[in-house]
Amino acid sequence: MKKFSLTLVTMITCVLLFSFSNTNKADTMKTDREIREEHIATTLENAWDKYDLSSFQIGITDPMIWIEVEKIEHKKEIIEYLEKNVSKSDLNHYKIDIREKDKNT
Repeated sequence: MKKFSLTLVTMITCVLLFSFSNTNKADTMKTDREIREEHIATTLENAWDKYDLSSFQIGITDPMIWIEVEKIEHKKEIIEYLEKNVSKSDLNHYKIDIREKDKNT
């Protein structure tokens, strides 16, 4: 009976430890979408001063990257910069909308 009890306690402990470790991993793992968004956001932050960006937003439900610039003349350069610094597979998930900042705001 002692051997059975010891085996049962050991098995329960192992199951609890295994389920606890899996729960922690699930809480800390990032999804592909989150990793992709972080990479694009970092790339745009690095381009902030170079291309006079005013703001940007990466859509979650609407797969769009909205970029607002001080001067629309930089539009082509920004797209080239994104294509150079973000993988094509990541960019394929989004449409890119670049607009000039409204001068009245």
